[in-house]
Amino acid sequence: LAFKRPKTKELFAYLIDRNGAGVTTKEICAVLWEDSVDDKKNRNYLYQLINDLRMALKEVNAESVLIKNSTTYAVDIKE
Repeated sequence: LAFKRPKTKELFAYLIDRNGAGVTTKEICAVLWEDSVDDKKNRNYLYQLINDLRMALKEVNAESVLIKNSTTYAVDIKE
């Protein structure tokens, strides 16, 4: 997969490492920016990363791998 941003790869790796378990945006931000205190800025950037991930998955016809529930994101490890 080709990502526009290096952090997108990090996000995808984290979701895979969670082995299909859902994680909130707050949890993801805490992992990706563990030393940062600007939650709003990080959350906004996270949405860009999620969009980048969706587009990369779509390019390889695997967009169904990313699962968005009402409050969490996960990857379908069965796909």
